[in-house]
Amino acid sequence: MRKYLIAIVLLLSIVLVKAQTVNTKSNPTDTTVYADVEEQAHFAGGVEEFSNFISENLKYPNSARETNTQGRVIIQLIIEKDGSLTNLHVLKGLTSDINAEALRVMRASPKWMPAKTDNKIVRSLYTFPMSFKLNFSTPNKSEVFSVVGVSAEFPGGIEKLYQYITKNLKNPGGDNGKVRISFVVEKDGSLTDIKIVGSLSETADAEAIRLMKASPKWKPAMQNDAPVRQLYNIPISFIN
Repeated sequence: MRKYLIAIVLLLSIVLVKAQTVNTKSNPTDTTVYADVEEQAHFAGGVEEFSNFISENLKYPNSARETNTQGRVIIQLIIEKDGSLTNLHVLKGLTSDINAEALRVMRASPKWMPAKTDNKIVRSLYTFPMSFKLNFSTPNKSEVFSVVGVSAEFPGGIEKLYQYITKNLKNPGGDNGKVRISFVVEKDGSLTDIKIVGSLSETADAEAIRLMKASPKWKPAMQNDAPVRQLYNIPISFIN
């Protein structure tokens, strides 16, 4: 009997700033929905727990399995100051059954950790792709995956990654903006093939690469209950 693997890909936008004292109070009169924040909202427990939540709750629609329908659903939502998810909708979908299932799972999500900017809790706009993939084969040992069952994760989760970057990131050129960097998380958790895919400046690019080369080993991605190599892509923000 064929086993279906539901693969979830979560592209989390990581915005990193200099260390500062955090004030968790929010301004009740501020109803602005922020697309660019200093600290991104995230699922409690980090990427792995979010992947586990999706894997445990998402059901691949029979109609999609029968027609071998695969692909990505782009979902957009607002994460409120109390961590609840509102205004969920599909920006780009597949079939009506798959779209409905993606929204159903997200509506069942527990509350998230809200975003922060200017040391205040704020409402934030969140967009990510959820991939639906039927996999009938065992992964090749050297294959690099972009879509996996459980994503690779920095030790301790997304909050620890924020702390690592905040503590170690330097800005010698006084740059303002983002460097987008990609790398492969190997099966042993080491990072390889680190490169810039979105440049800011020569000094900022070099600093982003230095920082990721110095990273401790990650928890590797999992596919079919086995560790696999995963391509990872994150933005790193420089604020002068």
